[in-house]
Amino acid sequence: MKLILGDPYTIRIIRKWENWTGENKSSATFSTFIFGDLKGYICEPYGEETTKSGKDKRIPVGTYNLTWHTSDKFHKDKYTSKNEDYQNFNLDFPPVKNGFLKVYNDKVPKKRGILIHAGQDGGWTEGCILPSKTLNKDLKKRNMKLKESIELLYSIYDKVEELGVKNVKMIIEDETD
Repeated sequence: MKLILGDPYTIRIIRKWENWTGENKSSATFSTFIFGDLKGYICEPYGEETTKSGKDKRIPVGTYNLTWHTSDKFHKDKYTSKNEDYQNFNLDFPPVKNGFLKVYNDKVPKKRGILIHAGQDGGWTEGCILPSKTLNKDLKKRNMKLKESIELLYSIYDKVEELGVKNVKMIIEDETD
């Protein structure tokens, strides 16, 4: 991928590929993204778009606002050694400063709970957006390495913190076949 700088205030996601594995929870849609000097790939759910929560489907194409979010499942220590769920992965990142980025707009409410968080493949999305530095389109193998997904996630979060969460937008476009 050749380095092309994007708008420093816009996370631009362009959907490129879909892969159906035979079940929704492991299938995925893959995109490229650019955010200023950051670039990589996005994994999100397979299938049609919906504004409804709990469907494990993609969010509609459009422009989104961002806000910070924490919950019992997405707490600031999620990727630290304090979190027993991630001890198998031998991870010890610092706590996230402000929580996780949640995306919303006039059609997709905050309560839908769409987050930008780390993950390895479509089974981790649960309707959310997962960044990664690399992509393996063969779903028989892991699509993303969790460690590099978290590293890129922290870089995105640092940039949003620097610019101010209210100043950054996310735009999703679709170029899938």
